[in-house]
Amino acid sequence: MNDLIKYLHVTSQTRFDARGNPNAVTQYSYYILNHGPFSDEYTEGKDTPEAVNAGFTARIDKLRAVGALPVGS
Repeated sequence: MNDLIKYLHVTSQTRFDARGNPNAVTQYSYYILNHGPFSDEYTEGKDTPEAVNAGFTARIDKLRAVGALPVGS
């Protein structure tokens, strides 16, 4: 996990679609340094460590692009 991620909170939930079918969802809530909170949700089977880290990296890249984080941090 990236050192910029702070206060990570992970919850698992079950949601129901329009037909009443259950869907497992994992929600990751976090701060990037002092920016946030942010939340990313992944359905069951798509919450791999690689996917979660890619989500963190994408959010960090967006913050860098708007100048909220220094490049190289």
